[in-house]
Amino acid sequence: MTATDVGVRRLIPDVDWSTTALGPREEWPPCLAAAFSTILASDAPMLLLAGPEHVLLWNAAWKRLVDGASHRDLGRLRLRDMPQLQALQSLVQAVQTDPTQRGARALLLGGSPHDVLAVPLRCPDDLLRGILIIMTPSPASDGLDDPGRFAAIVASADDAILSVDRDLRIVSWNGGARRLYGYDADEVLGQPVWMLSRRPDEDRTALDLVLRGQRQPSRNVVRWRKDGSVVHVSLAVSPVLDPQGQIIGAAHIARDGTASHDVERLHRLLVGEMKHRVKNILSTVQAIARQTLGSERTAAYESFEKRILALGRAQDLITRDTSEGVDLQAVVAAVLSPFPQGQITQDGPNLRFSSRAAVALTLGLHELATNALKYGALSLPDGQVRVTWSVNATPVETFVLHWRESGGPPVARTQHKGFGSVLILDVLAAELQGEVDLRLQPDGAECDITAPMAAVREQVL
Repeated sequence: MTATDVGVRRLIPDVDWSTTALGPREEWPPCLAAAFSTILASDAPMLLLAGPEHVLLWNAAWKRLVDGASHRDLGRLRLRDMPQLQALQSLVQAVQTDPTQRGARALLLGGSPHDVLAVPLRCPDDLLRGILIIMTPSPASDGLDDPGRFAAIVASADDAILSVDRDLRIVSWNGGARRLYGYDADEVLGQPVWMLSRRPDEDRTALDLVLRGQRQPSRNVVRWRKDGSVVHVSLAVSPVLDPQGQIIGAAHIARDGTASHDVERLHRLLVGEMKHRVKNILSTVQAIARQTLGSERTAAYESFEKRILALGRAQDLITRDTSEGVDLQAVVAAVLSPFPQGQITQDGPNLRFSSRAAVALTLGLHELATNALKYGALSLPDGQVRVTWSVNATPVETFVLHWRESGGPPVARTQHKGFGSVLILDVLAAELQGEVDLRLQPDGAECDITAPMAAVREQVL
């Protein structure tokens, strides 16, 4: 173990890098590993945006300025995951456009003005491996009404920035606030900030906490405009300190979220309509099968009907929340819910699967459980089924699921390959772009499913 590794483990002892978006540290590009070691040893607030997705790595000084993440989030959060850092986007974009340049600007961080320098991180292979963000406090301001540097920062910002004193009256108002809310500065200065709020009590509670030194996470709120219309905004509120470190007010930084809110609303409507239509299709298929096969509930019809119901449960999960994929734990629990719960255990990390992978896994697990109920461990009261899954990080990130039966009756081997076996061995493997190994042991079936995580996880566009 190198001295650098010892230092990293001392500063961030609980990070399992193999489970992060960046993978094991020993596989990082050397320049990225060296840059991370450098920022860890620095007393200045420093942030490293690693890779094309801007995975966040930071040091202790930076974390003291920005709430919302712990060291266990290192390598897992991306720039887009932290609304309080969105002011960095234009700076990052400038460096990406021309990696030979350095970018600099001033912004509010932790309620205080900071000068921010963005430096492209290039490796010997001439590839842009990341962007190093270095932050230094701007010269101290005498207060919220100081016409110097702090006012210049606020005035030049694209976001709507206003500040309030301890009596919660507006004492500064920038051009971004005028464009977002429609009021000129002379119309709002000295007025209570509640004039913008649709829920004054809720906002007062949040502001009281900020003025007591308790930072609040960014949140989506609705504000009034001058013309009486409403605007959806992403709002961050931070305490503002005087040179002695005393809280003298609060800074509100708001960004117009109307477009994203409208997209989100349309998305919910479309998903609801799709869910309704898919359920109608499944009901129609079920009705056609009932009419075709007659009123007699044959074994073939019951198997078909159960598969349709399994598809319906998968569809419910997929359309419940499509923003970040489907929760694998919820998928497994839903598929196995019709079967004897006292005989089934499941264990595995909380992963987000794509809709396609979730449907394929739903059908495969349903077939395994059905076979266990008919012929395997679930056909006897003492039989057990254990479902476990994990992610192996090397050599490539791979999803692995194990199905294990025990305590079942002796399994009779057959040469016939039914539709259930086709679903498990062929369809599931193809849909997951992986492999399925199904074995019949003396007291029950064993099945191992492996697939690259890149093929099963939800892709964020």
